[in-house]
Amino acid sequence: MGAIKMTINLQDRLTLSYALFSAAALGLLALVINIFTGIIFTALVRDNIREKSGEIVRSIAELYDPASKSFYTSAVETLGMHFVHEGYIVSMRDNNGEILWDARSCDMEQCAGVISEITERMEGDFRINGTLQNSVFPLVYNSMIVGQITIETYGPFFYSETEAKFLTSINRILIIAGIVLILLSTCISALLSRSIARPVLRAAAAARRIIKVHTQFQAGKDTKIRIPDQYRTRELAELSRSINELAEELEKAEARQKRLTSDIAHELRTPLTCLRGNVEAMIDGVWEPTVDRLESSHEEIMRLAALVDDLNTLTGLEAEAVILNKTDFDLPKLLQTAASQFEAIA
Repeated sequence: MGAIKMTINLQDRLTLSYALFSAAALGLLALVINIFTGIIFTALVRDNIREKSGEIVRSIAELYDPASKSFYTSAVETLGMHFVHEGYIVSMRDNNGEILWDARSCDMEQCAGVISEITERMEGDFRINGTLQNSVFPLVYNSMIVGQITIETYGPFFYSETEAKFLTSINRILIIAGIVLILLSTCISALLSRSIARPVLRAAAAARRIIKVHTQFQAGKDTKIRIPDQYRTRELAELSRSINELAEELEKAEARQKRLTSDIAHELRTPLTCLRGNVEAMIDGVWEPTVDRLESSHEEIMRLAALVDDLNTLTGLEAEAVILNKTDFDLPKLLQTAASQFEAIA
């Protein structure tokens, strides 16, 4: 037994092709948008980190008291711990390098928790590996350097909780929009493929009806099978036109076949009638079986044989599609010969 071939209809094939193409195009588009969004968003985050670091430096410098030549320690602690919650670990030194304040020594557990949270967010959610990086800035008050500040952050960059939620929302929106667009494109593809497959199915059904009509006896049924060919798609219009031309040619061929059958029956009936009349006349004693009359009957028999030979020749000519060479002949002589065969009946 031969292997069973799995087939898929044209409409499903077109729908699947359109859907796969749409999914691939949308997936590529979403990937490009995601990449460019990540690049732009990362650049924005880096700028925010630099601006935030500058803001921290300015805020701490404003807490310097020129009269006592020291910083307001309580205010520095409050402000420093506020920056810790935002992911910035701050420490201060004076011009001699002595530590004035350090967020880690103030609350090591909280600093470690913040860094752990940022690390988990970046490495777990966004697959971005980094390390803690230090940036040192001078503390300037009225154009005078009063110390230096070290800002420790997760680098090369990190997302705050708000920024991470925003980026996650963007990705989620892209996924949802992609799914919706894929479903929508699949529905549109199904409609388009149906509009293309329907004329093909109609042409196939018409071809089957044509075969059935012209191979089976269909008395009393309409044999003029046509399908609309007013399609804007050139290939579909050509297919419909071809089916209609095929049906028309088959109708013409069938009409020629019927006419040929009728002509053959008429041609056979004439010599048979004449031969029958001659033989019956001789049997009934009306005519004596003379040599002339027997020769006349023989001529009718030979005429029948010639007609059968002509039919065989015609069949061969139709099978081989041979072009006939037509010649002139004496029509009055043919009519005189045919008329003489009816003398007995007359």
